[in-house]
Amino acid sequence: LLRFRVGRREVVVRPRGRISTSASYAGRSLALAGAGIFGAPDFALRADVEAGRLVRLFPEAQLPPISLYVAWPGRMEPPARTRAFIELVKVRLAARGRAGARTARSSAA
Repeated sequence: LLRFRVGRREVVVRPRGRISTSASYAGRSLALAGAGIFGAPDFALRADVEAGRLVRLFPEAQLPPISLYVAWPGRMEPPARTRAFIELVKVRLAARGRAGARTARSSAA
């Protein structure tokens, strides 16, 4: 099922076809090959849309929000590169108005 929002209304579409995937790279490749429609975040398909390789079918529709979790053992600090990535994601999500951008540490030893 494909779920998205148009205004306050949730729209559910049951596609009929022979091919289905939950892998973003495969969905993009199939859409580029003309095998059907594909839903993904704007940033993932922006270059293809701007280049005319893909067309937005429902520009007013919004995909449901996703959750992103980062976890590490409670006694270990993640490496500096990992901490920098976490902070970058938090800043980007906050800039897009995504509530709840935070990190949590596992209490497991």
